Order: sequence, then C-alpha cells, then structure tokens
Amino acid sequence: ANWVVEQNPYFGRLVLFVLLAGAVLVGVSTELSDRASEFYEFLAIMEILDTIFLIVFYVEIGLKWLDDFRGYWKDGWNVFDFVVTVGTTIPELLKYFDASAGGSELARVVQQLRIIRILRTLKLAVRFGSLRIIVETILEVFKTMGFIMFLLFLVIIIFALIANASFEAYENSEIPDLKYQYAFRDLGMSLRTLFQLLTLDNWVDLTNDITRAVDPVIAMIFIILWVLIGAFIFRNVFVGVMVNNFSKVSQSIQTERREFRNKRRLEKMRKKLRKE
Repeated sequence: ANWVVEQNPYFGRLVLFVLLAGAVLVGVSTELSDRASEFYEFLAIMEILDTIFLIVFYVEIGLKWLDDFRGYWKDGWNVFDFVVTVGTTIPELLKYFDASAGGSELARVVQQLRIIRILRTLKLAVRFGSLRIIVETILEVFKTMGFIMFLLFLVIIIFALIANASFEAYENSEIPDLKYQYAFRDLGMSLRTLFQLLTLDNWVDLTNDITRAVDPVIAMIFIILWVLIGAFIFRNVFVGVMVNNFSKVSQSIQTERREFRNKRRLEKMRKKLRKE
C-alpha cells in the first residue's frame, strides 16, 4: 500500500487525472441536465464514469488506511480529503433511494445536491503543495488578524457615525440629480458606502456628488482621511500579514517534507539491515 500511494508516481497521476476529469464531467452534466432526454445515452455514460471516479477515490483512501491508519487521521489534509469524498457521495446514495421510492420531490432535491460533486475539485489542494501553502496561509491569516479586523470594525463604525452626522444636509438636500443621496441615509448604508470606499470604487464621483450639498472642505477631509486609513493603511497591513504568514507556512511545509523524506529513508535502511 505504501509503495502504491507514496512511491508510485503513476497512481498519483491517475488520481489527479480523475479529479480533473470529474470536474469536467460535473460541468458538462450540469449544462446538459435541462436536455436530459436528448443526451440520455451520453449522460448515462458520464454517470458510469463518475461512479468509477468515486471508487478510485475510495480505493486511494483505503490504501492510505492500509499503509498507516492512525497516521492518516493525524494529517488534517487527509481528514479534509475524507470529508469531501464522503460528503460528495451522499447525493449519489440519495439517487438510488429516489429510484426505489420514485418521488418527484426527492428527485429535485437529489438533482440540486448533486452539484456538491464539484467540491471534489477541492481535493486538488491535497495534491499540489503550492495550493496547500495558499490555503494554510489564508487559514493562518484568519487566526492572526482577529485584532486587526476588530480594530477596523471599530474605525468603520466611528466613521459611519461621523458620516451620518456630517452629511445630514446631503441626505435631506432637494438638489436634483444627486446620485448617491442614499449613501449615508442610516448606519447600515453608511457602513456599506465606507466599505465601497475601502475598495476605491467610485470614490471620486461620490466626493463630487457630496460637495454639491455639503461644505467641500468637510467632505474632502472626511473621504480622503477614510481612504488613507482604510484603503491604504489597513490594506497594506493585510498584505503584510499575508506575506509574513505565507513565508512561515512555506517554511513549515518544506520542513515537514524534509522530515518525511528522512523518515522514509530511515525505514528503508532498517528494512535493508533486517534482510542482511
């Protein structure tokens, strides 16, 4: 089992091909689902292929269990792979229950749930080290950015309250053709507008529109200050944290790979010594 899963490159390529082909099958079958009567034979062939692909995934899991059952569950990526495989199997099982029950309502539910099969594409993250680094970096960023997100939330609330008070004349203005008069109507709309400004989307148009009804100095100071704090300072902080975590995760994965290779070499040496 270890030779097939870890040392045989052809098996890994087979699983990779199955993953990519399965994603294509899901897309094609979804596109042709509205014309199932016209492409009945073609869809039937794709169903058979999809079942074969699912069997390949379970064979891979079974081989990993035979190699090291306890070690399998210690690896978070293996657990993720198992959950995705089992989760995408449920709609396939419901399909057979639907065939035996013959219920149209269940058929609709099964058809909607079968789109979950596309989640198998996430198994690619287990296959490619680069994807693993990106995913683990994002997860690490969420852990380390809690206080930064909390600080951003406080700042955006403060600016939203200031906007509600400062731009009240703009909200109640009777000047015609104001495009963004609703932008600071209440706290919710103010938060939405500030998030839009955080992305620098239409911030110039919004500023020009506000200055038609509000003191231009106040409007310019408020919006430019928010753009500087939100769009530049916090954005650069996010990028900095992301790059820092990317470097840490990359080094950690490389260290794990070296340890794994050394462990395998020691096992091979022990087997040779025992034979001699």
